[in-house]
Amino acid sequence: MEAYNGADRGVRFEIVEFIGVLAEHSTGWKKEINLVSWNGGTPKYDIRDWEPGHERMSKGITLNEYEMRHIFDLMKRRRQRHYNMKNEAAIRNLAKNDTASAAIHAADDCGCSAVHGEVSEEQEVMQTIAEERQ
Repeated sequence: MEAYNGADRGVRFEIVEFIGVLAEHSTGWKKEINLVSWNGGTPKYDIRDWEPGHERMSKGITLNEYEMRHIFDLMKRRRQRHYNMKNEAAIRNLAKNDTASAAIHAADDCGCSAVHGEVSEEQEVMQTIAEERQ
């Protein structure tokens, strides 16, 4: 899809790849993440609100590959710190109650992957983002 954002400004964009919807608003607009080429340039990750026909958009943020990977790394480190704090609480709870069930309940509370199976990096980042939105 190639479109213009206002004939007077002459900004061209092409949504090269739709990645996903982050949020839907009651107005019908959706916050999306896409790969977008602006004015024929190299496609970049783009996060912004779009109206249903993708003819109008809000202000947003555009990230190159390095910046997006850096966000994933930062979120992964943040999640690891959060996991470590929750895991320490689970260990303290286990020592306090001296029961295996206390550790399992604590692991359930923090979503520990050791109990529930492995989770991909992308799933971890999306889960962290979802948790922060609550």
